[in-house]
This record gives sequence, C-alpha cells and structure tokens, in this order.
Amino acid sequence: MSTRERVIAFFIAPARFCADVCDSPYIEIDWRIPVTVFVVVTLILRQAMLTNPALTGQMQAKITEEINAAVTTSQMSQEEADQARTFATPGSTPFEVFLAILMSIAAPLLLFGLSLIYWLLGRVSMGSETPYAKVVELVGITFFVNTIEAVVTAVLMNATGSVAASPSLALAAPALDPESGTFLALTLANPFRVWDLTLMSIGLSRLFQRDLPKVAVIVFTLWIVWSAATIIVGIRLV
Repeated sequence: MSTRERVIAFFIAPARFCADVCDSPYIEIDWRIPVTVFVVVTLILRQAMLTNPALTGQMQAKITEEINAAVTTSQMSQEEADQARTFATPGSTPFEVFLAILMSIAAPLLLFGLSLIYWLLGRVSMGSETPYAKVVELVGITFFVNTIEAVVTAVLMNATGSVAASPSLALAAPALDPESGTFLALTLANPFRVWDLTLMSIGLSRLFQRDLPKVAVIVFTLWIVWSAATIIVGIRLV
C-alpha cells in the first residue's frame, strides 16, 4: 500500500489500514513520526493558546489555586509558593521550556507503557507471540488520532474562551464545574477516543490473530477502568 493509500485508509478504511501495518515488517519510523508530530503540534498549539488572554488567565488561576491549596495544607511554605508562582507563569520561558521537555519525555513513556500493557495481555491471556516492537508500531500510529484531537480541542478552546472545552459531550454542559465527576465523565464521551480505541482493537486483533470482539472487549474495558480511576482522583484526560 502506498503512502497516499495508507493515509486514505487511515480515515475511511481502518480494517484495511491495520491489515497493511500489521502484515508488513516492523518499521521504526512508523511510530517515531506520529509521536514526534504529536509532541510538536501540541507545543505549537499551546503557544497559540497563550495569545488568548482569557485562556492564559484561566491557566494562571488554576495554577494559583493549586499552589494556595498546597500552602493551606502545609505541603508548601509561603516562600516556596512565591517561587512556584514566579516559575509556573504561563508564557514564561522557564515554564514553557520545562513543559516542552516534560512533553518530549511523557509521550514516548506513554507509548512504550501502553504498548507493554497490550503486549503482555496478548501474550498472557491470548497466547500471542507477536513481537513487542510491532505493538509499539501500532500504538504509535494511533498518536495521529491524538494529534487531530489536540487541534480540534485547541480550536474549541479558542472559540469558547474556555480551557475546559473539548470535542465531547462536556461541550454541551458549560455550566458544570470542570472539576466535577459528572463533567469529567462527559469529557470521556469523545469521538476521537472511540476512533483511537477502534483502530487499536482492529490492529491488535490482527496482530494477535484473535477475534475482533474479544480483543475489543479487552481494549475498551481497560479504557473504562482507567477512565473510572481518573474520574475518582479528578484527572481530566481530554
């Protein structure tokens, strides 16, 4: 399959796309490019968001709230809080460099960690002998979905003037507290996540040579369990 055919299949023929990826020899660049593009695009979008005063104001307010909470609970002294406020100002060079380094490290770690979980599940529960590298390749390619989601999310944030905006059902409930469990649950009803998990299910089914329904149940169940855990601790995933 040519590059052009792969791109088209990625959007309209996921089964054909995954078959081509899974049946081809391992190609390291297949995961390096999507992950690199994701990191670069995410950082560019952040810089674009910093030109919106409403968004930067909300970012700063959230950081200040968390620092004040740390002082109140004696997790941080007032002197440390003052230093943290100075450092963690959206748009400041030290803070933005720190975020760029953090993103450059976190994205590959997420890739390898998630790939390891899927590879172990395939090996232990399905008796698959698929090489770990092929799972990394498949998971890495799905980062293209995350990149498209990041672009759409940034557009929505700028259009609504809210850092809580996302391409999910939460968009229809702007009055809800962004920190509430209900709001966080609504953010999970996201078409990009369904796209991502569907690609993953089809690809892993092909790699592990197991029925798609069985693999899909495992992939979606893992996501549901992880999502429930993040809602309990109040972490927003999208």
